[in-house]
Amino acid sequence: GRDTAQSILRSLQTLRRAQAKLSAQTEKSGAAQWLLDNWYLAEREAVTAESAFAAVSRLRRSGESALITAAAAALLSASRGQVDAGRCRAFIRGFERKTVFTRRELALFPAALRYAAIRALADLYREPAPAETAAAALFGSLRLWGHMDFGQLLEDASRTEQILRSDPAGVYPRMDEGSRESYRQRVEELARRRGIPEYRVAQRAIRMSSSAGAQQERHVGYWLFRRPLGEAPTVRKGGGYVAANLLLTLAIALFAGFSLHSAALPFLLLLPLSEIVKTLLDTLLRRLTPPRRLPRMELEEGVGAEGRTICVLSVLLNGEKAVDEAVKHLEEYRLANRDCGRELLFGLLADLPAADSAECGDDRALLRYAARAVEKLDRRYGGFYLLTRERTWQPDSGRYTGWERKRGAVMELVRLLSGEESRLLCAVGDSARLRRCRFILTLDADTRLTPGAARALIGAMLHPLNRPVVDERRGIVTAGHGIIQPRLGTELKSSLRCHFARLFSPQGGSDPYGGCAGELYMDRFASGGFAGKGILDARALLSCMERRIPEGRVLSHDALEGAYLRAALMEDVELTDAFPASPLSYYRRQHRWVRGDWQNLPWLFRAGRELPGIERWRLFDSLRRSLLPTGLVAALLAGLAAPSAVTLTAFFTVLLALFLPLLLSLLSSLGRQR
Repeated sequence: GRDTAQSILRSLQTLRRAQAKLSAQTEKSGAAQWLLDNWYLAEREAVTAESAFAAVSRLRRSGESALITAAAAALLSASRGQVDAGRCRAFIRGFERKTVFTRRELALFPAALRYAAIRALADLYREPAPAETAAAALFGSLRLWGHMDFGQLLEDASRTEQILRSDPAGVYPRMDEGSRESYRQRVEELARRRGIPEYRVAQRAIRMSSSAGAQQERHVGYWLFRRPLGEAPTVRKGGGYVAANLLLTLAIALFAGFSLHSAALPFLLLLPLSEIVKTLLDTLLRRLTPPRRLPRMELEEGVGAEGRTICVLSVLLNGEKAVDEAVKHLEEYRLANRDCGRELLFGLLADLPAADSAECGDDRALLRYAARAVEKLDRRYGGFYLLTRERTWQPDSGRYTGWERKRGAVMELVRLLSGEESRLLCAVGDSARLRRCRFILTLDADTRLTPGAARALIGAMLHPLNRPVVDERRGIVTAGHGIIQPRLGTELKSSLRCHFARLFSPQGGSDPYGGCAGELYMDRFASGGFAGKGILDARALLSCMERRIPEGRVLSHDALEGAYLRAALMEDVELTDAFPASPLSYYRRQHRWVRGDWQNLPWLFRAGRELPGIERWRLFDSLRRSLLPTGLVAALLAGLAAPSAVTLTAFFTVLLALFLPLLLSLLSSLGRQR
C-alpha cells in the first residue's frame, strides 16, 4: 500500500511538470488543453487514491495490493480509458469467476482505478505528442468517478455479498447498509481465522441457516455472530475486568500505606485510586475494542405493522402550560420522524400531581383541556393518544398520586398493550389499534427526538439478533435486547441558558456527522445500561419486571430494568436532554440519582444468581461514583491541613484522579495530529 501511494505521488509530479511546460507554450494542442482545463481533477483524484493506499500500511495477504491494482489497470486498458459503472460491474463479476476478491481488495478498487488513470495520464503526457482522444477518455472517467456510487456498485458485484443476500430468512437484503457492512467484516474476520476464502465462509453460514429448524437460526447472522459457523462464541463475562479494578486499587493503596508506614493512607487513597485505575483500564480496553454497531433493518418504506410502536411522553399535568408544552413536543416528534409512517403512534402518559385526596376540584377541567389538545393533533395527523390514570393512596409519601410514578405508568401501559387488566385509561385515541403495539419508545418531558432516530431504534428492535430471548424461569433476557437506548446528548438551548450551564454542561446540540464512537461496556460486554429514554419490548418488560421491584422502594428502576432486560446502547443514534438551569436544580437531580443508586444495593447480593457479574459491577460502580466526591475532598483537606509525606501523597493522588482524563485526552489528540 505504501509503495503504491508513493507511485501515485510520483505520477502526479510528472503531470505537474507537464502542466507547467504546456502552460508556457503559445500554441496548445487539444491534449494540452485537456490537461490545463482539468488539472484540478487529476490532483483531486490522485490525492484521494494516495490517501486510500497510505491508510493500508500492510494488507493481510501477500500480493493483495498488486492484484487489485493490476486488475484495475487491465480494466482501464481494455476500456481504452472509458470506465463507467456498467463496465466495472461486468469486469468484477467476470474476474471473480476465476479469482474472488476479498472485502479489502474490493474496498481498494476505486483507489486502484484512480491510480491506474493517473499513471496512464503521466505516461501519456511523457510522449512528445499526446493523443487528444486518450486524454479526453481518461479525464472523462476521472470526472465520472468523482460522483459515482462505488459503494453500491461494489456491493452488487461482490460474490460474497451475493451469497449473503440468499439468506433463508430474507433478513439480510432488508438490513441497512451499515449492518450489511458489519456482516461482511465478520465474514472477513472468520475467513482470516480459518484460513479460507471469504465466500466459503458465507456459503457455510448460508448452508447452516438453510438446514436450521428454529426461526431465529434461519437468519445467516446467527451463524456468523451467535454461533460462528457452528462454534460456541467467546462470551466476555467481565470477571477479569472487575478483578483488575478491585485488586489493582487495593494493591496500590496497601503498597503506599506500607511504604510510608501509615495505616490511614490506604483509606485516604482508596477512592482516588479507584478512579485512576478505572480510567486507565477503560482507556486501554477502549483502544483494544472496536466499536460495536447494532444491526438494524432499513425500513425503507417506513415501519410495518410488525414494528408498531407508541412513543410516549411522561408528563405531570400541573397546569395548562405543561399540557401545551407536552403537546408541542409530541407534534415535533411526529414531524421529525414522519419517515416512520402510520405505525409510529404518539401518546401523552399523563399523571396528575400529588394531592391530599384522590380528586381535586380542577382535575376534570385540566383533563378536558388536555383531551382537546391531543384530539386536535389526532384529527390533523392521526395516531395520537392521551393516557391517564387516577391517583391512588401511596403509604410511602402519605399522599394520593400515580402509582410508582413513571415506572408505574409504563408498567400499566405494558399491561394495556398486552391485553391484561390495567388502570390506565385511553382518554383519546383508538384503543383497539393501541393493543397491537409491540414496542414502547419512552421519553421525558425535556427530551428531544431527533429526525430519523425513531426509525433507527425500531429497525434495531426488529432485527433477529436483537430480539429478546427471555429465560422465563429466571425472568431475565439471556440473548438479544429487551431495551435499546440511544446516546444521550445535551440540548443546545439549555446548555447556553445561564453561566452555570455554560461552565458545567457538556457540549450542547447534536452532531449530524457523528458516527459509532463506541462505549466500553457495550462494545466489550454487550451491556449498554439504561437511563430511562429508549425503546422497550413490551412483552419482555412484562415478563421480566412484573412484581419484581418492591413498591415505593426504588427510584433508579431504570438501572435494574436495563440489567434484567439486557439493555443495549446505540451509539450512532442520539437524543438530547435539557441541562439543569441552576446549581440547585442540578444538585437536586444528583441527590435523586445517588439516592436511587443506594436503593439498588440489595440487588448486589439478592440477585446474585439472576444478574450477570458485569451488571452487578455496574450497580456497584454507581455506588463508588457517588462516594467519589466525598473521598476526593477528604484527601484534599488532609493534604492541605496537615502537610506531611502521607497527606501530600493523598493530595497529589487526588490531583492525578481529577486531571488524568484531561491528560489522556490531550495525549490522544497529539497522537492523532502526528
